[in-house]
Amino acid sequence: MRYRVPFLAVIALSFAPLPAFATPFVLANDYWGGTNTYNPANGNSIGGGVFTITNAEIQRVNGGNTLEVVINTAYALNAGTDGTGYGALFITPGINAWHPTGTGPNYGTDVYKPGDWQLAATMGLTANSGTGGLYETGGGALGVLTPGKGTIVASNVNGQTVTYPIDPSSGWYFRQGQAVQFNPDSNAAKYLNISDSWSVTAGKITFDIYDGGALGNDFALSWGMTCANDIIAGQVDLLSQTTIGGVPEPSTWAMMILGFAGVGFMTYRRRNQSAALRVA
Repeated sequence: MRYRVPFLAVIALSFAPLPAFATPFVLANDYWGGTNTYNPANGNSIGGGVFTITNAEIQRVNGGNTLEVVINTAYALNAGTDGTGYGALFITPGINAWHPTGTGPNYGTDVYKPGDWQLAATMGLTANSGTGGLYETGGGALGVLTPGKGTIVASNVNGQTVTYPIDPSSGWYFRQGQAVQFNPDSNAAKYLNISDSWSVTAGKITFDIYDGGALGNDFALSWGMTCANDIIAGQVDLLSQTTIGGVPEPSTWAMMILGFAGVGFMTYRRRNQSAALRVA
């Protein structure tokens, strides 16, 4: 019975609470997408400056119950610039849920296709903080109402959809054909009753989606300002870089249990050796 204490200690330690892992999944902003009107470079950030997105950091917090998405962008605190505003965060759950057209990593010819984005976390056009909800988009065409769901809004300036042609002498460049906002129908219900909140600070736009883990760890996402001068989009796999709410992956659990078992065995062995010496 002398081994019982270390053995129970091993079990207790194996299931003890662990500190949260703080490393988020980082989504690089390699995506160009769209038709870059009158801009032969068809580059990443049209106009640069405040219309620049660096990357996105995604992780689960609050014990895995909240999906946190941080967009690192110079556009933070600059909504309203030249008739533009904050866009919605689009999400499609699943492994390999992102299906852009063209060649990666830039996908310079990709535009929105019906069905691309299943969900949208709403955000105020110019408000730097607030609450909203996660809605099913209905997957309709840009600018077309899906009854009971809502309307996916195309890239626009001052509410006017960006379309070809635009007078090249105006000096204005826009990225056409992108999904940038979502307007829920008047009778639309939140998806699984999931709410979200957002906050904007210098250089960061943060979405907190209170999904209780329902969206999983694999999904595609997209965000941009309403003119779509820069868009970040891609596939996210949270378990490839982090763990949910401080709970290790199964392989980590296995290594921990083996480690604790080794400690318990060595403790048991030393006690037996001490007892043998006393008897001698």
